Amino acid sequence: MKSLIHDKNNDPSEWLDAASNCNKDNVDDFVGIVPNLKEAFEGYDDVVGDALAPPEPSDFINYKDILVEYYERSPEVVKRLLGYKRSEHDLLDCPFCGNPVRPDTLDHFLPKEFWPEFSLHPNNLVPQCRGCAPVKSSRYYESGSALFIHPIYYDYLSGVKFKIGIKFYSGDASYDFNVGLVGPSSLSEGDGEIVSRHLKNLNAVERIVKYCYAEVSKWKNLIGLRRFDIRVALKQRINEVPISEIGKDWKTALYVGILDNHEFSNFLNDLADFDEPLTPINVEDVEIHI
Repeated sequence: MKSLIHDKNNDPSEWLDAASNCNKDNVDDFVGIVPNLKEAFEGYDDVVGDALAPPEPSDFINYKDILVEYYERSPEVVKRLLGYKRSEHDLLDCPFCGNPVRPDTLDHFLPKEFWPEFSLHPNNLVPQCRGCAPVKSSRYYESGSALFIHPIYYDYLSGVKFKIGIKFYSGDASYDFNVGLVGPSSLSEGDGEIVSRHLKNLNAVERIVKYCYAEVSKWKNLIGLRRFDIRVALKQRINEVPISEIGKDWKTALYVGILDNHEFSNFLNDLADFDEPLTPINVEDVEIHI
């Protein structure tokens, strides 16, 4: 998972100025509340910077319709800003959960349903995968703490790697996956608990296991059709990723798990039905570990 700290916008009020210069019929109503919105924007960092403090109720609920409208049916200049935020990034996996898909939707970290004043705050709009979107939804704070980590303000997630183990049952050729986390030595116990709560509230483990079954099924089909050594193929895929990034997404973590389980990788290779048996590859020879 990638930290987005370097993507922080230090002048978020420029989005309000851009929206103020549009030709929507209700632009005068919007312009009338811009000074108060700018004041609210100045307090955004403090709200998300204290994950333990309950956020104050919004003072802009009466303006919710117009504020949400300027996001959902945005004027052209804002639409371009949103499009850039949504698509013009270098993310290859979700910064919230590590799902190995390019995020193509935006999350309102402070939900616009409850804090509509931040509907157009650029730092409140975080690229997110479509797996996280319905799970996070409009949740933010429960039981004395924020439920999620803001990727633009915290880098807790950037050093965390997934560890996917595979239990193979040779009797009926079935298998199970278990998911663990490996944090850097710099991650304190308290910060580790925050990371665990974040991923738990995104149903990450359940989603990762589901992904693993689908990904292995894909490889089983490919091996049966094209006949290749799964260990060579996976090592090639992993070698395309910087060493420091291996395991930070679900895909590379799974590939490492398969390579580390020689019995399971042999099972997959047996699906190729080679004329001659493959030469076994020791796990140590692979030299890819989290």
